Amino acid sequence: MSNDAFPRTIVGGVSLSRMIIGTNWILGWSHTGAAADTLIHNTNASKEAIADLLEVFLNNGVDTIMGIFSTIPLIQEAMNLAEDRTGKG
Repeated sequence: MSNDAFPRTIVGGVSLSRMIIGTNWILGWSHTGAAADTLIHNTNASKEAIADLLEVFLNNGVDTIMGIFSTIPLIQEAMNLAEDRTGKG
């Protein structure tokens, strides 16, 4: 699927992908229990692991993320790495 093939919408004059990447399951807030949170934390323990996940989204035209990532350096670093790898923002 090409980057522009994923459905988009305009919100406040900004083009957004119609699928939004949420950060709960990236950062370990499963809302199901401590075991799931620990699994998520262990799986996404590095910026490289998170960038791998974000890269899949970017390569498929999903470039909208929502969460408290701006206060968590690990997410920002992973976003930058994924953007560098794919050339997409």
